[in-house]
Amino acid sequence: MRKQLGTALRLGRTLIALTYNEFGNGFQVGYLHFKKDFQGKHLTDAFLYNVLAQNIIDIHRQDRCNAGYILGFIIALAEQPPESPLKHIDSAQQEE
Repeated sequence: MRKQLGTALRLGRTLIALTYNEFGNGFQVGYLHFKKDFQGKHLTDAFLYNVLAQNIIDIHRQDRCNAGYILGFIIALAEQPPESPLKHIDSAQQEE
């Protein structure tokens, strides 16, 4: 297990000090997995339960990687798309 000191992950106003590469790697995989395969799709509570449960006990990856994956997946799920600076003006407002 490689130890890497001095790396941090900023989530909003929270800074998470990463002492192992596995957590950060898992975070990136979980974040990208959601964005690539599930963003914009209708999900169920059963699906989310299965994703979280399967990844917390995944014996093929280290525990810190699993925890990072789950956090990355949830962050991507909760992330709001940026608002466009262009606003749609409907025809009722244009006529006024």
